[in-house]
Amino acid sequence: MQFKHIKTISILLLLSLLLTSCSSFFSAGVTGTVKDSEDDSAISGVLVCAYTDSNTRDAAFNGYTYSFENKFKGDSAIFRTTTDNNGAFSIKSIKWNTTSPYYGKDGDNITVYPLYYHEDYGLVKGDAITITSSSINEGASQKLTKIREEKTITIVVQHPKKPGTTYTNEYSFKLADAGTYTTNPDIKIYEDSTNTFRVNYTKDADTPKLNIVKFKNIVAEENQTSRQCKNDSSFLTDPEINDLSQDINYDKDKSTYVVYAKPIRFSYPTIIGRLKTGDDDVTNRIYGKEEDNNLAVYVTTTKATDTQLGDTVYTTSSRSGDTNITTTNGQFSINLGSYTYTDTNYTGEYPISFNIYLHYPNSTNADTTKEIAIDGKSNSVSVGAITR
Repeated sequence: MQFKHIKTISILLLLSLLLTSCSSFFSAGVTGTVKDSEDDSAISGVLVCAYTDSNTRDAAFNGYTYSFENKFKGDSAIFRTTTDNNGAFSIKSIKWNTTSPYYGKDGDNITVYPLYYHEDYGLVKGDAITITSSSINEGASQKLTKIREEKTITIVVQHPKKPGTTYTNEYSFKLADAGTYTTNPDIKIYEDSTNTFRVNYTKDADTPKLNIVKFKNIVAEENQTSRQCKNDSSFLTDPEINDLSQDINYDKDKSTYVVYAKPIRFSYPTIIGRLKTGDDDVTNRIYGKEEDNNLAVYVTTTKATDTQLGDTVYTTSSRSGDTNITTTNGQFSINLGSYTYTDTNYTGEYPISFNIYLHYPNSTNADTTKEIAIDGKSNSVSVGAITR
């Protein structure tokens, strides 16, 4: 009898032990937002990793070394998601089991330990979040502080003596990190256009050192109107262009940086003057054509004869079939503005003076040549009175 009593007690104890050792399974969700600590703006693209064990979370955090290229993946997390454009995230189902649920078999609480990662904010331990089973727990929020800075840099090409004269659309550039640092700013450079760049770097590090390593004219050679130069107006040589490494003296509060170019293509000036015969300041008789006022004339860049014109810039002669210049009381004006010349060797603000040649008829119906000094600055040149 005593044995049966002991057996009954043993069975009851065993049943009690089995009942208390059974696990209960629960699940819950959590939503929240991630914002910038300085301006309270939403941060999109934040990786949110959820852990239900603080030691596992801490091991993941301590095992990661930040760099811009070393992306944290959170492989040991029980759930991962990413914030949307509004900085919002949603973890729909975190599952766990326990032998001692807080509300008995009907429910339980659990603490979630989050990690937040973004390449501009690094890896951050979030505040612990307590969630209740069988519900979506709302209102979790986290503020992150940027550890990186991003600035947009625009490079402008301008004349060294005329800041309002620019040639930017003729060139393309490349920026490079040129620094040797005590604390490396881990620079990343993004090219948004041929002359606009985003420079991303660690804030609490040395100031970035940037060089322009390409300053290239992207226009076909025959259409180029300028050439790279220094701020002292001297042209860059081909080796200097090909091996360029030009410091832009980066300043985080500065967005526009200037390099220099000078024009290499110039328009010929308008030539004005009077044609006279002997002491007579007025003539309408050119080649004996008293019925009209046409002046047969042409201009060359080298001395030439009527039979060898050389490099003809402009001609207005009945002999060539071109439109003649009409004189009024012997006065004429030759507009050469549609004709251009190229000079890639001048050192100052304008090309130095050089000669072109005006060819016009004399009284014996032969051509006479007059040298005319021009430069890149003058829009017109007066040759005064020419005796035919």
